[in-house]
Amino acid sequence: MSKSVSLVNGVGISFGCVRILIGAFSVVYLLDHGLTLTEIGWIKSFQAAVIVFVDIPLSHISDKYSRKFSITLSAFCASIWLYLTGASDHFYGFLVAEFFNALSLGLMSGTFNSYLYDVSKNNDKNEIAEKIFSRYQKNHFFFMGIFSLVGAVLYSQNNINVWYISAALMFLVFISSLFLPKDNLNKSGNSATLKETLNNIMTSVFGKKSDTKNFIFINIVFSMFLQILIQYWQVMMTYSSEFLDKKILLGVVFFAILMSQSLAGLAIERSKNKLVLKITLSFSLLLSGSFSVISMYYPILTLPSLCSIFFTMSTFASLSLSQLVENTPRDIRSTLLSSLAVLSKIVMFIIMPISAILINKLGVNFNLILILTMFFCIKYIITPTDNRE
Repeated sequence: MSKSVSLVNGVGISFGCVRILIGAFSVVYLLDHGLTLTEIGWIKSFQAAVIVFVDIPLSHISDKYSRKFSITLSAFCASIWLYLTGASDHFYGFLVAEFFNALSLGLMSGTFNSYLYDVSKNNDKNEIAEKIFSRYQKNHFFFMGIFSLVGAVLYSQNNINVWYISAALMFLVFISSLFLPKDNLNKSGNSATLKETLNNIMTSVFGKKSDTKNFIFINIVFSMFLQILIQYWQVMMTYSSEFLDKKILLGVVFFAILMSQSLAGLAIERSKNKLVLKITLSFSLLLSGSFSVISMYYPILTLPSLCSIFFTMSTFASLSLSQLVENTPRDIRSTLLSSLAVLSKIVMFIIMPISAILINKLGVNFNLILILTMFFCIKYIITPTDNRE
């Protein structure tokens, strides 16, 4: 891996790791500082609304001019968010902080994956998207798991200082991002307006010979499934140990889930051809289904059940992203990925309450629905255009 590709991977991984330092306790921190659940709900709704409105325009700008600049500005906004959250002690202070968080997420959404792909392809024309993103996923979730444990230790010592420490670390990520390789997309002659870009996306997606719509559908489905699991895994974790405190148990489970997603990236990276990958996916689906059924009678197996499902789901999500990026024109790639992110958020507003009801009614059987869906999608996620062989 060249220095430029290593730097891009390092900045992306560091960005996620610093955010995960406070990820496990951010809501608890706000409650401890006098906010009500209703106020936190308003803050999160405000964040979602800002992202929905700015995500696509910001990605369009990054497509036209510079993805590097968007990533750099995202890290800077994230450092402001972390600092303001630590310094605030009232609702409006936290609301302003969340505005910078939303800007940071909007600037990074869609842009980073496009930038990583471009830099990697410029370094090695024979590199395929699956290897690029699986390698990144492997390292990203591994280090996020480590930093989640570090964050828990820091928070137990001083819950305010961890925000300032995170802000300082994010500022270092911002400084590092200044040294990312230039892209200079404005020199490529892309003068399309946002409306023209969206029209180009529609043509690219729904063209007669385009497979992009299949990749988009699969990407949305599995991104949605993954988000459902991320939101509700604590509810599914029904096993209670008399030897471990519940907080410690959930911390261990969270670490194990992150490691399983890292392992998914490793599995894709090490697969030599599509047959090996199909066998791996089929076996992981069988394992996930078996654990899900057995855990109904032996709750102690809930943890391996969750980990195997996260492994499989992350594998599908990574493969669908790879296919989508590889089959999307460079000049609309970030905008397309951001459009999908916005669409997924809108769908999630509808799906999340429904999924909560299903999980409450079906329990672990809800996992079997996800597994069955994944099984039927294997032939679509690994396409005949796979060029690893």
